[in-house]
Amino acid sequence: MKNATQSLSKSIWFIPVVLTLLLISTQEAKSEADLNAEPPTCKVGIYDSRAVAMAYYRSEFFSRHMSGLHESMKKAQEEGNESKINELNEKGKDIQAKAHRQGFGNAPVDEIIEQIKDKLPEIAKKTGVDLIVSKWKIDYQSPGTKYVDVTDQMVQPFSPSPETLKVIQDIQKKDPVPLDELQNHEH
Repeated sequence: MKNATQSLSKSIWFIPVVLTLLLISTQEAKSEADLNAEPPTCKVGIYDSRAVAMAYYRSEFFSRHMSGLHESMKKAQEEGNESKINELNEKGKDIQAKAHRQGFGNAPVDEIIEQIKDKLPEIAKKTGVDLIVSKWKIDYQSPGTKYVDVTDQMVQPFSPSPETLKVIQDIQKKDPVPLDELQNHEH
């Protein structure tokens, strides 16, 4: 009877050890499965910044901005303020050059996107993407990354006319003009 009790006592200690080892091996197997599992897919919304620039520069947003500059120019001319006239002329040239770099090249359109930043969550939700970036600014992509073209949704907040939509459609069929070529372009 004493041997049976000792044997039972040894078995009682043996059971927790076996259970612990099983638990550890299950955890290790789960960790290996986690490492070998497919990474979560990131859906990236990409847009052609040239299309966004065209939509903006041909919109009421831009017209209102330019109206203010035209009023300032008119006032400066009435006052005979040559320094203000020269300043506004230079500003106009800078705007024109920037519009060319953004509309025909791949210059960033950050200040334009700022005009519609409140619309971005809605665009992301509607298109099912996790983030939105210019297609010209992608430095790296993992193999599991999925891209969704959201250009059409990005131009809509600017209420493009049918003519502007045609320009946008046409510009996307061409490669961007290298920025150094546009930099040297006379307006």
